[in-house]
Amino acid sequence: ANDIEISLREINIGDFTPYLVPSNRLEGILSGKINLSDVLGKLHGSFTGRVQAFRLDNDSIGELSLSAEYTPKKGRIGFTALSTNKDFDLSVKGQYDLPDSSREEMLDLTLNSTHTKIDWLHQYLADVFTNVTGYAKGVFRITGPPKNLRYLGKVTLQDGQVRVGYTQV
Repeated sequence: ANDIEISLREINIGDFTPYLVPSNRLEGILSGKINLSDVLGKLHGSFTGRVQAFRLDNDSIGELSLSAEYTPKKGRIGFTALSTNKDFDLSVKGQYDLPDSSREEMLDLTLNSTHTKIDWLHQYLADVFTNVTGYAKGVFRITGPPKNLRYLGKVTLQDGQVRVGYTQV
């Protein structure tokens, strides 16, 4: 058989994520397992793991559980992330369809939040709002080709505050 199993143990993701996601600072300690099968044929891959002490742009998220799978027949990468931490109780499920001669690349991501801090959004809203705080609850979906994404869903803001930059109110 031409299968490969790779064990990852306590890898600092801050060492390589700046090359993959230059717009955000991702930190944490990754452990998990990568399984590759039919390496010399139709490669199939899967990953399960967790990130301890995960931080996004200096905001402490906590522990994340992760999984991903590449299915060559469909040309699709499916992925999930789960955080059940005090200020970040959310799940993410999605898929990325790789482009080929019959279709363009497509992203379909659903974020289901029970209680998630929104402070980290300040970097995206700073031109209009400052002092962004509160918690989000709801379902948010990002779908479409990466160059033309659609943002859908219904999210409720709890204990929220924002200051409008222009009026300072």
